Amino acid sequence: MYAKIKNYSQSIESGMILSTAFMNSGNYGAPIILFAYGEIGFAYSVSFLVLQAIIMNFFGVYYAARGKAGIGVALKSVFEMPATYAVLVALVLKSLNWDIPNNLFLTIDIIAEATVPTVMVILGMQLAQIKWDKFNWGYITYGVFVRLIISPIIALAIVMMFPFDPLLAKVLIVSAAMPSAATIVMYAVQFNSEPKLVSSITLITTLVSIFTITLLLAILG
Repeated sequence: MYAKIKNYSQSIESGMILSTAFMNSGNYGAPIILFAYGEIGFAYSVSFLVLQAIIMNFFGVYYAARGKAGIGVALKSVFEMPATYAVLVALVLKSLNWDIPNNLFLTIDIIAEATVPTVMVILGMQLAQIKWDKFNWGYITYGVFVRLIISPIIALAIVMMFPFDPLLAKVLIVSAAMPSAATIVMYAVQFNSEPKLVSSITLITTLVSIFTITLLLAILG
């Protein structure tokens, strides 16, 4: 709605959606939840992380591809992503209660351990190309406000509507207040969907979240 009111291009709109809809609930959010709410809170956080990863794989790819190529290519791109089929295979194996052999799982673990470093390298490469004096602070301010302020308020409204466990409610609110997910930078780079804008918002939300999350944890207790 905001993008339509401001008459932004589809590319800018998709970049803004990418950087505000998906939060860094994994390598950033999960340790904070563990620190604040212990092992039970951490278990809730991991469950939330898995659910968001599945959603991000579909809708994140869709909006990244839609930014430049349009809706048709975006839908096609979702079904070209290996992770889409990995999710389906995982669900089938889980339903059949079939365990992956250890030697095969070792290979999967090696690839999995490279994921976060790879994302960080790509994010760093994007940030290295950005000049502070060329930041579009209008876009960034909006992204920071939505990701760090509006998102936890929406989460608070949702948990108040349903009889959530108090600890789960806190975990969801804090998770919603996390900065932009670093993974979306990879999507933005892959599909050329405003990667500099997405990288900028990811950087600034991460820096500002040091203060906003500290304040939120103090408020929630």
